[in-house]
Amino acid sequence: MKKNLFPALRPGPTAISGASHQKHIPNSSLNITNVLTKALFCLLLTVTSALADGFNLEFSLETNPHVTVHLSPEQIIEVGRTRRLVLTQEQKEKLGYNLKNVPDVFGVESPREPTCSCCISPAMWIDTDKVTIWLDKYSDTEQFSKHALTARQQDLHFVMDSEGRIFHKGTEVSFDRFNNIANTKDGVKLAMPPICPPDVEKKIDVMTSKGRVSFKL
Repeated sequence: MKKNLFPALRPGPTAISGASHQKHIPNSSLNITNVLTKALFCLLLTVTSALADGFNLEFSLETNPHVTVHLSPEQIIEVGRTRRLVLTQEQKEKLGYNLKNVPDVFGVESPREPTCSCCISPAMWIDTDKVTIWLDKYSDTEQFSKHALTARQQDLHFVMDSEGRIFHKGTEVSFDRFNNIANTKDGVKLAMPPICPPDVEKKIDVMTSKGRVSFKL
């Protein structure tokens, strides 16, 4: 049974004694009550903000049914360059225990996509060598996988692999070239990998802070 994170506040003896007796409440008790009230408000505000941000990978992995596919070195390269996962026969058979009509190819998203799709594809790149298939989003797999792949073909849509290299429609683009495009065109979008080199991450952070590129859900 899940514990209630925000139990109802039960009034203490002084709180239910009525307005006529409020002058008997010690100042220390009032101060403690004020502190607790402010703390609870801040906690509620923090939780609300976190939920408003949208998709939470850790929470979804704990609560939503899924199957994890472990990628081969070749698949890691392909997913990084195109966000396209071509399943092996063994992977198809593994998925077949939970799903019907497993496709040969999945269009893959990552937790940091350039659109507010909120996991439009059932396949998500959650770690360098792992893609998870969300079972509760599987009914329209073919349609949503194609949609995820089609998005990669847009002129200002780029993807990054786990080594920090940037690709456009499967072709590598130098960081300088990408930076120049981002500085001269509006609407540049970059699908980030689950993990990328820290130095590259810092460069992208600078670009996003200036509003030159977007990638967050």
